[in-house]
Amino acid sequence: MIQTGSAKRLLQVEICSMDKAPVRLEASLVKLEGCLGPFTVLPGHAPMLASLDIGVMTLHSADGERFFYAVNGGVVKVCNDQVLILPQSFEEGVEIDMERAQQAKTKAETILKERHSSELERMEVVLKRAIARIRARSYSEGKV
Repeated sequence: MIQTGSAKRLLQVEICSMDKAPVRLEASLVKLEGCLGPFTVLPGHAPMLASLDIGVMTLHSADGERFFYAVNGGVVKVCNDQVLILPQSFEEGVEIDMERAQQAKTKAETILKERHSSELERMEVVLKRAIARIRARSYSEGKV
């Protein structure tokens, strides 16, 4: 099929996790935080499979609206303008309870300062997740 100059290619994005109904939408770009660093997927991207880190995923819809999600690790598969994102869990930024996220961040920081060796690794993950949730919510509200 020949594309005209006015037709805009889009990505078909699907986000699936065990605890939520799948989210499906069209996007002009997807920004993700991979284990080896952040990356952006655009239409025509080379096929790839990548591990995701805890962080914020940004989707730009066809009409220019931006959606932000806190993502708790996982994998992404990109092939033929299809993007399948399989996070361990995810939350849309506008749905995040900012007070709860701030409390989790504060608790994790306190425990890390006290250096309870049995909880250090777990609290580092809790802190990273809390920061990602706060960032996703703040981005959704246009505060960053």
